[in-house]
Amino acid sequence: MQYHYIVEGQPGSELFTFVVSAQDLSSFAKLERFNETQEGVERKLNYSHVLKLAEFMRQPNASLAEPVLGDLRGKWQVDRDGQLLRRENGAALLVDDGQHRLAALQLLSDEERSRWQFKVTATLNTPYQERLRRFLQQLMRLKLDTHLVWQIQDRGDLFPDSISKASYQLAKRLATDPSSPLGGLIRLEERTPHKQPLGADADALKSILGEVPPAIALSSQTLGVINVSGIMRDLRQIIASPHSLLRYSNDQGRFEAVVGLLTAAKELWPDEWDNPKEYFLRRVDGIAALLELFVVGSAFRQCLTTQEKRVNKNVTKATVLLYPASLKLVLGYAQKYDWSFRQFRAPGMKFPKPVEIARQLDSLIFQKAPRASRAAKAAASR
Repeated sequence: MQYHYIVEGQPGSELFTFVVSAQDLSSFAKLERFNETQEGVERKLNYSHVLKLAEFMRQPNASLAEPVLGDLRGKWQVDRDGQLLRRENGAALLVDDGQHRLAALQLLSDEERSRWQFKVTATLNTPYQERLRRFLQQLMRLKLDTHLVWQIQDRGDLFPDSISKASYQLAKRLATDPSSPLGGLIRLEERTPHKQPLGADADALKSILGEVPPAIALSSQTLGVINVSGIMRDLRQIIASPHSLLRYSNDQGRFEAVVGLLTAAKELWPDEWDNPKEYFLRRVDGIAALLELFVVGSAFRQCLTTQEKRVNKNVTKATVLLYPASLKLVLGYAQKYDWSFRQFRAPGMKFPKPVEIARQLDSLIFQKAPRASRAAKAAASR
C-alpha cells in the first residue's frame, strides 16, 4: 500500500501526514500503552469514552478533525520526490494518541466503518523519549471554556440532552430578560483572561488580536456578577429532580417562578441585594441557595401549597402556580436570615454549601409559618 503525504518540518521532528481508510488503518495500527510494554505511550483505555465516541461516529454528520498520532516502524519506504509512503509487510504505526477512535471503530458495523477515513500524523523511527515528550505536549492544549461550549451548543442546537438545553436557556433568559432581577448580572460569555499582553508583545500580537486593551484588574469590574456555570447545576436540579417543585412546569412557568422568588428576595433584603461585597445574597452561593429551595425546601413547598389552596381549591403539589405574592409571603418567613459574610470569618468557620443555606432558610420558614402549614407538613412526613 502507498499513501500520498505532506511533511511538516518542525524544530523537534519531521512529521508525515497522510489519509487512510478506517479499515486499512486498523490493519497496521499497533496500540502500546504506558507501563504495559517497553515502548508504550498511550493512556489506559476509557470504555465510557469509547461508547460515547462510537455513538457520535454513527451520526450522519459526525466528523473528527484531530489526526491519529504515532510513530512509523518497520518496512516503510519514503519516496521524497513523489511524496509517497510505501507500506510493506510488517510495517506498523505505533499509536501514541488515537486509541479511543480506533476502539470505537470496532463497535461500528461494517457499513458504518466504511464511511470513515482518518488523517494520520506520524514521525519515523523516533526514539522513545521523544515520543513521550510529544505525548506530554497535550498538556499545552488550552481547554475550551465551559461558557463558550454552552454558547456554541445553544447557537447550533447541539446540546447533548433536553435537560442541558432547558437549563441553559433558562439561565440565558434570566441573564437577558428585562423582568429578571439578574438581568445583566449573569455572565454567559467565555472568561476574559486576566493576563493581557503589553508593550512589544502587544505590538507583535496586534495582527491577531487587534487593538489590545491595557491589562486591568478584572475582579473590580465583575464583583457581584455570576458566572452561568455557577448556577447551571441548580437550574438542572429544579428542572430534572423528582423532588423539585418545578418538575412539572413548562419553560415559561419555571422562568416566572424563579423570577418571582428572586424578585421577592430582592424586595425582602434590599440592602443585602445591593451590596454583594458585604453580603452573599446576590452572589453565586446566595442565588444557588434560593434555587435549592425549589428542591429541598419541604416547609417552603408546603407553605406555598397551603397558600395557593386559599386561591384555588384544586391545587396539588404538582400544580402549584407560584404567584409572586405567594412566593414573597412564604420567603418572608425567613427574613431574619443573616446573609453577611461576616458570620463566617471567625477562625474555624467554614462557608456553607448552597444546599445547607437552603435548609437553614427552610427551617426558618417552618418556624415562622402559620400553624396550618406546619401541621400539614408534619402530617405529610408521618
